[in-house]
Amino acid sequence: MMAIQPEVQCASELADVPDPTQFQAWARAVPHQREARVCIRVVDADEMQQLNHRFRNKNTATNVLAFEPPPEGVAEGELGDLVICAPEVLREASEYDRELEARFAHLTIHGLLHLLGYTHDVPKEADRMEAMECQLMQQLGYSDPYGDDS
Repeated sequence: MMAIQPEVQCASELADVPDPTQFQAWARAVPHQREARVCIRVVDADEMQQLNHRFRNKNTATNVLAFEPPPEGVAEGELGDLVICAPEVLREASEYDRELEARFAHLTIHGLLHLLGYTHDVPKEADRMEAMECQLMQQLGYSDPYGDDS
């Protein structure tokens, strides 16, 4: 297996955003068949709302967006871009009674799996994706992101 090589950009003012090295470790834990580059950008709610409105026609912030590169003109090994909304992650960590770091790890893995073709549109695909997320979270030392054992 090859590794995902992330570039991490932090454009959030939230003080509790994990260090870029943590995002890099989470990204490298996701198995991939070839070397691949990805940009992980951590943003505040305003930027996420603008992106969600522009690309999904939803005028609200969301926790994570995954953008595949366009097929034309993409450099070899580009996986895409991942945008994570820090305030949404903080809100969800509190709402789901999860550690903030674990919630960031989970959404990083979740978004990267989307870029690798995993989906949760139908139950069978959702089960496959969730199983992969749980396995990766466990390998990284975190609890089941869907379970009650936070």
